[in-house]
Amino acid sequence: MRYLLPVCMLFASCGGASASGKVVDLPPYPIAADKAVLFLDSYCAGQDSTGFGAFFDQWSNALQPNTGFSSEKEKAAYEVFALVFRPDKVESLGEWEPGGKGIYTGQPYVVLPKELAIEVEGTPDTLRDFRPAVAQSAGKPLYLTAAYDSVLPRFLQGKSEKPVTSESLGRGEWLRKWVLVITKHNEGWYVISHPLVNRIQFDKSLQRATIHFRLGYQFGEAVAVKKGEAWELESSQATAIE
Repeated sequence: MRYLLPVCMLFASCGGASASGKVVDLPPYPIAADKAVLFLDSYCAGQDSTGFGAFFDQWSNALQPNTGFSSEKEKAAYEVFALVFRPDKVESLGEWEPGGKGIYTGQPYVVLPKELAIEVEGTPDTLRDFRPAVAQSAGKPLYLTAAYDSVLPRFLQGKSEKPVTSESLGRGEWLRKWVLVITKHNEGWYVISHPLVNRIQFDKSLQRATIHFRLGYQFGEAVAVKKGEAWELESSQATAIE
């Protein structure tokens, strides 16, 4: 597949040049992180929506959700995560400040964490290579891997040594056309999509789960119970705000 790669000078923030230049092949997934950032820099400088869309489509299509599970606790964790991770329906998680409710504006992609912390009766574990299925209405999944873990943060930071600057805010505004990114109070960026699940705690029987998450600048806690073969949300509420 061939896409337009602008050869204009890379501007600090997105815009200021037209998307003109030579046509190049987008390298196969995974693109080396340094090169991937350069591609995004170039597309940003040229305001090339086609290039950005091509990059995210390639990323999304390269990896499929995990469907085979090595244990019942892994299966339960995937199911509970899918129950809570509904960026298109955050109102189901309770009452939130404006910075949480309504933060999504129809972004076509969601970024998923590469690991998930869980506990079973107080015993901690980490699910790696975490690739959950997501509701189609939530967006196309972008599964984080070691290869792509640094790409979006590096793109957002640009050439500055500081994590959040006027340059990076401009880049964030551009990137939000595709994925929701949120500043960490000028200390960096959340690139993993919210609700950001931090930990799921199960009882011994794997019939009840407490989910700790954040939405925007608020923290939340939800409780899910298994009824028959399906998980249901029993309660969810905001617990704190930054």
